[in-house]
Amino acid sequence: MKTLLILALLTASALAADPGFVYLDLSGPWRWTAADDPRFAAPEFDDSAWSTESLPHSSRSLGTRLARQGFSWHRRAVDLPPQARGQRLSLTVGAIREGYQVFVNGRLVGDTGPFSLSELRLARPRVFDLPSLGDAPRAVIALRVWEVALRGTMAWNVPDAGPWLLTSPALAPRQAGQSAIERQRLRRIGDIANPLVVLSLATVILLVWFNARGQRELLWLSLFLVAASAGRLIRYLEITPEAQPFGWPAYLLTVVGRLLPPALQAQFIAATFRMPWVSRTAWPLALIGAGLIAWLPPDVERQYFVMIGFLALTQPITALTNVAIGLVGFAALLRVALRPPDRHEVWQGAGRYILLVGTALAVVSQLINTTTLAPILTPVLGASLETYVTPLAAIGMTLVIARRLLRDRDEKLRLAGELEAARGIQQLLLPSAQTSTTSHTAEAAYQPASEVGGDFYWTRAEPDGALLVVVGDVSGKGLRAAMLVSVAVGILRNERSSSPAAILTALNRGLAGHTGGGFVTACCARFDLDGTVTIASAGHPAPYADGRELEVATGLPLGIVTGVAYDESTTTGHHFTFVSDGVVEAENTQRELFGFDRTREISTKSAREIAEAAKAWGQNDDITVVTVRRNA
Repeated sequence: MKTLLILALLTASALAADPGFVYLDLSGPWRWTAADDPRFAAPEFDDSAWSTESLPHSSRSLGTRLARQGFSWHRRAVDLPPQARGQRLSLTVGAIREGYQVFVNGRLVGDTGPFSLSELRLARPRVFDLPSLGDAPRAVIALRVWEVALRGTMAWNVPDAGPWLLTSPALAPRQAGQSAIERQRLRRIGDIANPLVVLSLATVILLVWFNARGQRELLWLSLFLVAASAGRLIRYLEITPEAQPFGWPAYLLTVVGRLLPPALQAQFIAATFRMPWVSRTAWPLALIGAGLIAWLPPDVERQYFVMIGFLALTQPITALTNVAIGLVGFAALLRVALRPPDRHEVWQGAGRYILLVGTALAVVSQLINTTTLAPILTPVLGASLETYVTPLAAIGMTLVIARRLLRDRDEKLRLAGELEAARGIQQLLLPSAQTSTTSHTAEAAYQPASEVGGDFYWTRAEPDGALLVVVGDVSGKGLRAAMLVSVAVGILRNERSSSPAAILTALNRGLAGHTGGGFVTACCARFDLDGTVTIASAGHPAPYADGRELEVATGLPLGIVTGVAYDESTTTGHHFTFVSDGVVEAENTQRELFGFDRTREISTKSAREIAEAAKAWGQNDDITVVTVRRNA
């Protein structure tokens, strides 16, 4: 690549040295005036009273003036060498941000298109092929430039680095415009890194919100970051030699990139600090601003009016809309900031103040955008004041959310500790995992789905050598179900009857009116010394005896109505298994239930083995298994 460039330069130098070719450098002093008169194109016009400007001016393009909007003229007189007379020449004009017309010796030789906001084009060097100048000894070049203050502050344009030339057509740098655009793309490609990082962060925050739908602040922060960075990404795509679209796409970009971030920030404030009036005020203002922009007649982009400085009509609409929204948010934040923060709310207090400062800067930056101060402050600050607004607002919102999330984490840790304590208490309420009499041995396995469970079991050795076993399941989960378990265990502790039907009747009487619309299922069995087993059930799954499911009378679940009588049935066997619904309804990743058949097949195993098998299949409910085997 370097070799080709060197060859091209050598070729150009050789051609320029050829007496038949013309190569005149037009960089240097030009005359200019901020006025408009057709006589300025005439070669005989006296421009000695005009100001002087040296071109190219790399810090700003030709025609960019503070608070300037309208036409200006730029002239340069060039003495032509003898070989230029009678031949056609080419004029290379550097990057001018605004639209312009080119006159040579009073004749219009080219332009950049209509003078309209809808036809503004990216600045780049251009080559104009001139008609023959005949035997004229001089060429007076005049540029009629249509200056637009709105375009004067755009950072995406190619800076004017030349070349400014009057040459033979063969020496005209016809690829200079495209090369300048490519250089600008490479120069500005780093600017898309920041919005891409912001969009990645917004995606992560949005994913967090999907798992914590109650944290609406996360949603608004994510949307705020998306809206704030989307405009910058789209602006990078505007680096193109084609005309800049200032129709409906620009209106949509204005709404997304300009009106949405302040409204979403206001929504964040409303959701975080419980101020719905902020949202009810900000969104109508944003809709009014968007409606005004959408309502503009087709030719309105050609209309201008003065508001301190000269601006396009859409700019003050968005600026004033954002000022109104920003003032609403600032007033809300000021009320919050005046509250003394709790000593544990340092992060949230800092977030409030940073968000308050960011909102104030947003209002100030929007006001500055409507004045002539914006082009003055931008070089001083290194960027527009608006550039600092989004990071400040994002930092403030992040700190507020971080403290909120930390507080929620602390609350969850506290609740987890209390649930763990409740789990320990529940374990203390239940009997030991093994109970034995001279004739039978009971083994229990209890695995709640969460910290506390809604299943329970009870075993008691009777004075006459019999063994009582109760297995129950409370509808629902969590602390409410655990509280009913405590009530049921308390009733069983105080019940003196050894009849399964009487025990269920006592449980039903004690639980009635205390289930909160729920119910309790239970199965009670008494194992006598002679091997007789008496069973009563209140809506609970039937037990298994020696690998087969028993047929027992199923009564009404407990706690629904009082005065229910429960039937008893008797049977015999060597190995009995009682399970809760959590065993049968265990579900694997293919949504397949463990089921009654698998439960029956392993019902002769120990309680621990059965519980582990159901848990490995896929636990989604409390698992309780009690096995009773007759001693040999």
